[in-house]
Amino acid sequence: MIRIARFLNPLMNSNCYVIHQEQNKECVVIDPAAEKCENILPYLEANNLVPKFVLLTHEHVDHTWGCNYLREEFGAKLLCSRNCAKYMNVNSRSYFQLYYDQCDYEYQIAEPDQIVEEGTRVSLCRAEFSFFDTPGHSAGSVCIEINGENAIIGGDVLMETKPYISKPTGNKRVFEESIMRMKVLFPPTAMVYPGHGEPFELANVNMNF
Repeated sequence: MIRIARFLNPLMNSNCYVIHQEQNKECVVIDPAAEKCENILPYLEANNLVPKFVLLTHEHVDHTWGCNYLREEFGAKLLCSRNCAKYMNVNSRSYFQLYYDQCDYEYQIAEPDQIVEEGTRVSLCRAEFSFFDTPGHSAGSVCIEINGENAIIGGDVLMETKPYISKPTGNKRVFEESIMRMKVLFPPTAMVYPGHGEPFELANVNMNF
């Protein structure tokens, strides 16, 4: 049985997910965004879990800040979209100026270990994940299906709250197209694990821009 554990990141209360099989001691972490991953470490320790892979739904700092820690401390491999890799070190300083108490703080992420594209399917830690290009919130946004679980990691694309178009790479028309495509591909009862807020059924995704 696959477990999907949700944790709040300190920047903008974004969500981080730890995904693992109950009898497996390796796990996948999606969107880690606490500098030292202090929000997930107690869970990892309590369950004797080792993070082997990091997946990103998109390039914004409130979804990526913990990447370096997991790579350096555990040797975790990073997977993200090509545009996520392209933009994840752009304008990160402005986030920290607004939401962190060290205005001169610098944070750079090294190149990912694997680029994922539309249709990429990977088996990680005894779970299978499929990737869908869903730009609109940002250029590098993807949704991630946990295969066989009727579950989608929605990032900041599939949201129950009002969608946010992030400048300069966000686009309302493209955003709407991405949401509509996911609604066609998945049943309304599919459980969405969003980048912010509580999980919800896909039927309740917000399209009121």
